[in-house]
Amino acid sequence: MRGSKKMANKALIVIFPAVFMFLLYCGCGLETYQQVPILASPLGVTAVNNTPGQILVQFWGENDEFFFSGYYIYMALNENDLLTGGGMPVLNTDGRAGKPTIYNLTPMTSAQQFSFIITSYTNNSPLSVGTTYYFDVKAYSAEYNIYSYSSGITNVIVTQ
Repeated sequence: MRGSKKMANKALIVIFPAVFMFLLYCGCGLETYQQVPILASPLGVTAVNNTPGQILVQFWGENDEFFFSGYYIYMALNENDLLTGGGMPVLNTDGRAGKPTIYNLTPMTSAQQFSFIITSYTNNSPLSVGTTYYFDVKAYSAEYNIYSYSSGITNVIVTQ
């Protein structure tokens, strides 16, 4: 009887570490930590009167992330709307909703300056002379549905 008890103890000594290692490597339902990817923020955003009825928004971007999709330009009539996420995205030049303002970009290996001309407010109404418009730019990843931090808010008063 004593010999079978020793054999059972030896079996436990061999099996327990093997099961422990198996569970450790497999995870077996244990959640693993996945780092949330981060996009580099656009820098140096400016907005200036371009020609009557047009605003030129420019910024620098350097997004080398493989999951980078483009840039959203947000527009609002007051700074607080942009700070609280209430700014409206400016439509891209082909008017496609659900796409970044500037898209079809490939990851870049050096900083590039981007320019975008705005001729109407986000509801397609013309820009109003004497009105202050506020702008913010964020990089976007469609793959992860994430945005970069803000570029910093800039504004411009439309003149004739």
